[in-house]
Parts: sequence; C-alpha cells; structure tokens
Amino acid sequence: MLKKKRITIRDIAEKANVSHQTVSRVLNKNGYVKQKTREKIEKIIKEENYFPDPVAKSLATSRTHLIGIITATFTGNAMNKALQGAEDYSLHKKYHVIISGNEEKSKSEPFELPFFKGQRLDGLIILYHGSRNDTYKILNKYVDNIPIVSTGYASTKKNVLTVKVDSKGAAFEAVNHLINYGHSSIAVISGPKDAYETIHRNRGYQEALEKNHIDYNPEMIIEGDWFVESGYNAVNTLIQKKKKFTSIFCHSDRMAIGCIKALEENGLRVPEDIAVVGYNDIEISKYLRPSLTTVSHPLYELGQSCAKLIIKCIEKKTLSKSFLNKEDKAKLKTKLIIRESSGIKRKN
Repeated sequence: MLKKKRITIRDIAEKANVSHQTVSRVLNKNGYVKQKTREKIEKIIKEENYFPDPVAKSLATSRTHLIGIITATFTGNAMNKALQGAEDYSLHKKYHVIISGNEEKSKSEPFELPFFKGQRLDGLIILYHGSRNDTYKILNKYVDNIPIVSTGYASTKKNVLTVKVDSKGAAFEAVNHLINYGHSSIAVISGPKDAYETIHRNRGYQEALEKNHIDYNPEMIIEGDWFVESGYNAVNTLIQKKKKFTSIFCHSDRMAIGCIKALEENGLRVPEDIAVVGYNDIEISKYLRPSLTTVSHPLYELGQSCAKLIIKCIEKKTLSKSFLNKEDKAKLKTKLIIRESSGIKRKN
C-alpha cells in the first residue's frame, strides 16, 4: 500500500491560488492578509487536515519550540504544581516541554540528564532549589547561547535569569505567628542544609526570633530532606536530645506529617502540647487531623513565571538581562494559611 504524500504549505498555496508566503502568514498569525483570503486558506487547511512539519519549521526559524525543565523528584512533590504551571503556560504559547530529573536523590540536583543529550532546546528551566554548587554544576553543562531560568541560585552568566519567591519573609511570618501565639521555644525541621530554600527559610526563622528578643539556638534546627520520614525522625531526635520546645516549624508539609505522627507516638498532642506549622500547603494539609497551618508557596505561579520569562527571552532573541522590568524582578509572594495545628493563643 502506497503511503499518502504529506501535504505541504505549497500545496495549500496552490489550492488557494496564493503565494506560500501568504499561507505562512495565516499559519503564523503574523502579517496582514485580507479577511476573505484568510478564511479561504483556513478552510483548505481544515479540509486537508494540514499541520506544519515541526522539523521543517525548526529549520526555517532556528527554533525547536522545546523547553527543557530540570527537576529532582516527582512523586508527591510540591514542585509538581510548578511543573504544571510551566507546562500550561508553555503549551498556551505553543512550546513543548521535556522534563528530566532523578526520583531517588532529594538532597542534590540531578546532574546526569541523558534525556537532554542531543536535544536542541530553545531554553532551559532549573525548577529545583538545590545547593549553590549543585546549580553551578548544572549550569556548567550547558552552553551560553540559550536562555536559562533558575528558581534558586544563579551565576554571573548573562544568559541565566532567576525567578524568586520571598521564602525568607514567609518563614518569618510563620515563626512570628507561633511567637504571637505564645511560643518562645520553637524547633525547626529544615530541608537539606545547603539548599537555597533551606537557607532562606532558616534566615526568616532567625530574624523572627531576633525581632522578638528570643535567643537563637542552632541546636533547635534538625536537618531533614523534605520527605515524611525525615520529619518523623527529626522529632525523635529532638526528644532523645531532651530539647525543650512547645512548637515546631517544618520546612515542608510532608515533614510536618511525619512530625505529627512522631509527636503522637511520644504521647504529645497537636496542638494542645506542641503546635506545628508546615510549608507549601499541599492538597492533603487541609484534610489532616488536626488540619495543618502552613505557608502557601505560589508554586503554580512560580512555574508560569519561569515559562513566561524563558519564552520572553527566546522570542526577543536576547540573552541580556537588560529587558527585565520591575514585574520580572519582583519576588513572588506567599501566604500564611492558619488552621488547627498551630492551636490558639496561649495565656502568658
């Protein structure tokens, strides 16, 4: 059976009795075409079930309309919302997204990215907050002629831009909420110590203590890895070390879930004995018992902003930061969601 010949843009032009440049303007929605002519071309395109050849299009425009996204984990990860935001915006702008990462490593960036080898990317998004060294290792693997957007650390390279969330301010607000509720002994279950988000959330914690004239004790911070089990283990570590605390600020909701389970197993009630605040406002947090007070991190908006910025760079054909406006440079805002786990104000 003979394979049906693929219809081309020149075939459409011949049927419509116009130039192939006119058909191209209709397809790309770029340039003036008389309404009657446009409707005629669109009707033929529909009848012939024509769609542009992506390979030919990329050769003609020097673009692949492919954006790579590097992340670290997928299962149960709050970053899934950010991935969705980036993909939704990209597809809306007719760009495709390819995602690569490492499910098993939560403490470091995914360095080995075989899926990206040989791919002609128009831009790259690093949608994960690893350490400074981790991020730079990734950046060193990519050439300087495509735009790169990072959600954590950036380098001095002209083609690397950042989208930031005010995580320090979010942690300050969460800890200040606990202080306002009468707590002065506040433990922290942090993310990996060198991660961008961990450092900024710990700074917010420290600044809240300083503002309220509470002594800062680094031994009250127990390192976790964002996952449930580390929150569970951190509470047992605090209890074994006989640390006195009346509340815990967790750097992720998943660690808060493990934290609450460990507190209950040790005969401590939440929030009556120990108040708990999480971070990220994952879907399950409002259904826990008690429901979890947490920080709503604008993850979907974060992903959208990354995609918006990378596409802006691609279409402006620039790697310079000079085109950034005030909105591009502004940090995304968080929101404290107060629920049952932080309890009620304690009497002094």
